[in-house]
Amino acid sequence: MSASESQNFGDLLRQARLVAALSQEALAERAGLSARGISDLERGLRAAPRLATVRLLADALRLSTTDRAAFIAAARVELFAGGAAGDRPAARVGVGDLPIPPTSLVGREREAAELGDLLNRPDVRLLTLTGPGGVGKTRLALEVAQRVADSFADGALFVPLAPVDDPALVEPTIAAALGVRDASGVPLRDRLIAALRTRQALLVLDNFERLLLAAPLVAELLAACLALKVLVTSRGRLSLRGEHERVIPPLAVPDAGAWSAAAMIDFGAVRLFIDRAGDVGAGFAITEPNVEAVIEICRRVDGLPLAIELAAARTKVLPPPALLARLDKRLPLLTGGARDLPERQRTMRNAIAWSYDVLPPAERTLFRRLGAFVGGFGLDTLDAVGDPRGDLGIDPLDGVVALVDRSLVAPEPQGGEPRFRMLETVREFALEALAASGEEEMTRRAHAARLLALAETARPHLLGFMQDEWLDHLEIERANLRAALVWAIDGGHADLALRLVNALWLFWNKRGSWREGRERLRQALALADDVPAAQRAEALLGAGSLAGIQGDLASAGRCFAASLDLWRTVGSPSGMARARLGLGIAANHRGEPAAAEALLRDAMSDFALPDDEPWAALATTFLGLTLAMTGNPERGLPLCEQGLVRQRAVGETWALANSLVIVGDLLLTLGRFERAVMLLGEALDILTGQHDEVAPLWPLLGLLSAMLTAGHADRAARLVGVVEALADRAGIAVWPYFEARLATATASARSALGEELFVRERTAGRTMPREQVLAEAAAVVADLTPAAAASPSQSDGAGAARC
Repeated sequence: MSASESQNFGDLLRQARLVAALSQEALAERAGLSARGISDLERGLRAAPRLATVRLLADALRLSTTDRAAFIAAARVELFAGGAAGDRPAARVGVGDLPIPPTSLVGREREAAELGDLLNRPDVRLLTLTGPGGVGKTRLALEVAQRVADSFADGALFVPLAPVDDPALVEPTIAAALGVRDASGVPLRDRLIAALRTRQALLVLDNFERLLLAAPLVAELLAACLALKVLVTSRGRLSLRGEHERVIPPLAVPDAGAWSAAAMIDFGAVRLFIDRAGDVGAGFAITEPNVEAVIEICRRVDGLPLAIELAAARTKVLPPPALLARLDKRLPLLTGGARDLPERQRTMRNAIAWSYDVLPPAERTLFRRLGAFVGGFGLDTLDAVGDPRGDLGIDPLDGVVALVDRSLVAPEPQGGEPRFRMLETVREFALEALAASGEEEMTRRAHAARLLALAETARPHLLGFMQDEWLDHLEIERANLRAALVWAIDGGHADLALRLVNALWLFWNKRGSWREGRERLRQALALADDVPAAQRAEALLGAGSLAGIQGDLASAGRCFAASLDLWRTVGSPSGMARARLGLGIAANHRGEPAAAEALLRDAMSDFALPDDEPWAALATTFLGLTLAMTGNPERGLPLCEQGLVRQRAVGETWALANSLVIVGDLLLTLGRFERAVMLLGEALDILTGQHDEVAPLWPLLGLLSAMLTAGHADRAARLVGVVEALADRAGIAVWPYFEARLATATASARSALGEELFVRERTAGRTMPREQVLAEAAAVVADLTPAAAASPSQSDGAGAARC
């Protein structure tokens, strides 16, 4: 089947249905869709089918890989036909989105339909898919989530837990997927519940088996969020009240006996083998001569999808009878391993052992070492960990390609540099083999050293023009960085641990991982005192910065003071200046302007090196803010403007956005409306592009005042709700400077609209989707800027109170 440029999706669907000898009713039943819907698609009455629907049809039609691609491509043409190429949405998978599986679902159509029906029942709120590793729980869960997503107003959210090995990290991992940031004042659990309480959504928690101690978190979320449902994949049930467990069995395998090739289409295990063998060898087909061998291969690997795929990959060089002969040498262990191990582990371990045992020695060594990576690896880390001593005997990239061909390593589709990963069950086997080889210490050390080199290379760029690129790079390697740091801390490697946390604390700061960062800094600082004083001073500086962001000003002050003492010992003016900057900002937040001014002026006088400029610019802005908060905005504005100029010069976008908000607010206070709105709009543009759902909060606060000044009370009331929702979700401790403004703006909007209309608009703002919030804010900037010259020049008195 091929799609010509003139052939629309409806024609292609009808052609494929007729080739499959299916009526519209039969296809509808097989795909879990309505016959009327299929009729509408074929007649062109529905011109833009959802991709989830297209995938269901492709599965039901049992299209080959080539025909499936053409089928989906034709549907995508229909989806995008209404806009120009530049208007077409880019295909991407963001944090929390359902991943798009690269292969079709085979042999699970009935289970997918039944589980979808189960999730749609009002009495089912927690559904756990259990079964052995490699049975296909994740793939089935994704299929079910895709099918039922439209039944939830807020869709389905996917949280992969495979890289997480500590139950305490389940909560922050879910929070990160939902855009809930770590902050002061409100416990993360409360903020997570607040974020989910109003959502009608399906939360998919994948690979929960190593994290069962975190199961009470799931129960608490369900109890507090009545519109939430949870779909879990795990090797064991969570043992919670109200939990519905469904054990996912192996794929259907024919019983022993004589079977024809034509009858194999009814057995999922054989269909999967045929499909995956066809992927690695064009033209593979089941025939009467090989049907018995294929059946026996599927039976001997117990119908487990992972084992079937590993076996099918070998058909590239081994026909089924030869493949069966090789399996025969290993299969007694598949069901007859150690009696003290679960059956699923014996089966999967030995299925993987078969592939491992046939590797050449160099590939076997590389495979073991690659188990040190968590969450995948790229080419920039491959050589250092795969061949740390230069004795592997093959190029590591060639070895990875060979492992990909054997389905032991999988490429991850994404833009930029290639990246690879192991399935978790495969990685577990690799780690067992690594420990048995006597190379684990060397490999773990090489892994940690390479991740340290990456972090220390990134560190100077986290404050400049390249910061977004480097922050994204560190984000991709977050799981590996965490594993390296845990290994260093657990092993008592104080120097390595401190160097890692010192390189990473700005990353934790800018990506909102404040709680994890503080804990890692605490652990590293507790290891030993016999490390260079500069390392301890830098770690204390990072600990103080993260504590200050969370509003723990007492801890922040102690850390900054201890850092200052150590920097004095070292004799580093730059280090002392950064510690004084931290102390000055903390004093500012405590409402001690005299102390803050003295500390910030001392810091500014000590910043002298080129690398100090981002910090000096920040000190300049906060000194201006401190002066403005004493009741004289004119006194502070020039310094804030100077800090803004300096931050532009060094490309420090995060600090620049904050400075733009501060300057914009001061200009509103002084009646300079047009430039104020322009600066607030620029800050919104900067922060909208960050990987942070609540980053636009501060410019939105500024625009709130601008809208009231311009007389748009209805928009202001909606924005009050938006700001409140963002602050609640993040648990942000609003600076006193902005807190009074929010209260004043709320009172002004309520007075202008009346209680009933104000409450309606405010409620609408609290539930407004992020995209709509940003679109409305951008419209506000566009509407207010041209009208600025005609706007009142006075500040209505609220500005003076805010400062």
